[in-house]
Amino acid sequence: MDRSARATQVTVTTVARSDVLVVQLSGALDAASAAVAEVSLQDATDPLSPPARVVLDLTDVSLLSAAGTRVLQRVIGVCVERDVKACFVTDFRGAVHSVVTLTLQDQRIRLFSCLEDALGTG
Repeated sequence: MDRSARATQVTVTTVARSDVLVVQLSGALDAASAAVAEVSLQDATDPLSPPARVVLDLTDVSLLSAAGTRVLQRVIGVCVERDVKACFVTDFRGAVHSVVTLTLQDQRIRLFSCLEDALGTG
């Protein structure tokens, strides 16, 4: 399965890899793109049930605003409620990593610096 959705400033691409759904976001995840991105993320994660895993790859996100973090919080919250394991991939040297660390630290979501490492976890 390979699906893409494009908002004004963000692209959401999903790729199923065995028991892992990889959701790659690129562009600006901000107030202008949050609503469309959230629908795309919900559509991608709604069919998942345990023991499925979802990897949210944010390495190509250039901007993550407060509206974007709220979208990610809601998606992660739904995954936690449904016992679907989720993690993030971010560039540990970038601003997006700092925003994710500060705003989502209470969610206890694992962070990885590359997709291969995130896919290798169980």
